[in-house]
Amino acid sequence: MGEGSRNWVSSFECENIKLAELFLEMMASERGVAKYTIQAYKTDVRGWIEFLGNRAVSHATRAEAEEYVLMMNSASLKTRSIARKICALRQFYKFLISEDLALVHPFDDVCVSIRQDILPKILSMTDVSTLLESARRDASAEGRRTWAIVELLYATGIRISELVSLRMGFVCDIMKESFEGYVNIKGKGGNERIVFTTQRSIEAVRAYVMIRPLFLDKEENDFLFASRGATGHITRQRVGQILKQLAANCGIANEKISPHVLRHAFATHLLENGMDIVSLQSLLGHKDISTTQIYTHVSNCRLSEVVDKFHPLGKSEHKNEE
Repeated sequence: MGEGSRNWVSSFECENIKLAELFLEMMASERGVAKYTIQAYKTDVRGWIEFLGNRAVSHATRAEAEEYVLMMNSASLKTRSIARKICALRQFYKFLISEDLALVHPFDDVCVSIRQDILPKILSMTDVSTLLESARRDASAEGRRTWAIVELLYATGIRISELVSLRMGFVCDIMKESFEGYVNIKGKGGNERIVFTTQRSIEAVRAYVMIRPLFLDKEENDFLFASRGATGHITRQRVGQILKQLAANCGIANEKISPHVLRHAFATHLLENGMDIVSLQSLLGHKDISTTQIYTHVSNCRLSEVVDKFHPLGKSEHKNEE
C-alpha cells in the first residue's frame, strides 16, 4: 500500500512536470518569449506543482487556487510577486485548455488584492502639464531634447527602453504628409504594436531634430536620441536624471518622477478620461490584461478619494461632525 501510494504520487508528479515542459517549450518556440521570462514561468509553474503535491494540475480546482494565493500571502510575498505568479499560471492553464489537457481554469477569476502602498506612482494632469510647459520654454539644446523626451513618453506611453532605442525612421514616419498620427514600434520580445502621437509631441520632436547634430560624434548614428557614449544613444539612467532635474525646476518632488511614472500617468489619465481597458492594453503592449488591470485599481482609488473629499456625506464631513 505504501509503495503503491509512492508510485501513484510519482506518476502524478511526472505528468505535471511533463505538462509544464510542454508549456515552456510552446512559449519559447511559438511565442518567442525571452529567456529570462521563460525562467520566471518555470519557477512559477514549478511552485504550483510542488504545492499540489500528489494532485494533477489538469484537475486542479478554484478552491485549490485560492488556497495557494492564501499560502503565498501568509508567506509575506509581495503583492506584485503573487500577481506575476498568477499571471504565469493563467497562461499555463490557457495553454492546457487549448490543447485539451485540462477542462477547468482554476485561476481564471482568482484575484489578488492590491495594497495601496504598492500601487504605481502617478502624476496628476496638472503636474504633467507643468513639466511639459517648463520643458517647452527651455530653448537650449538640452532643453529641446528634454521637451521631446517628456512629450513622447507621455503622448505614447512607451517604455523607457523603447524610447532610447527609437531610430530616425520614427522621425521620417511622423514627417510624412500622409502621416495619420500613429506609428509601429518594436517592444518587448520583438513584438510590434501601434502607438499614437500628439501634435505637441510631433512639434517637440521636430524642434529637437534641428539641434540633434550637437549630440553626435559621427554622422552615421541612426538613434533618434543619439549620444557620444558607447551605446550610441542616451541611456535610461540619463533620462531619469533629466526628468528629476526638470521636476526640481518645477517644484515637484523628484521621487515622484521617473520615465515609468510618465507611462503610469499616460495609462491612468486615459482610463480616467473614458478609455476601455482592452484598448489600453494594446497601447501599453501588455500580453496579459491582468497586467493592465492595476490601472483600474489606481483610478478607483483616486475616484474614491474624490468622492470622499467632495461628497456631502464623505468621510471628511463625518470628521467635521465629530
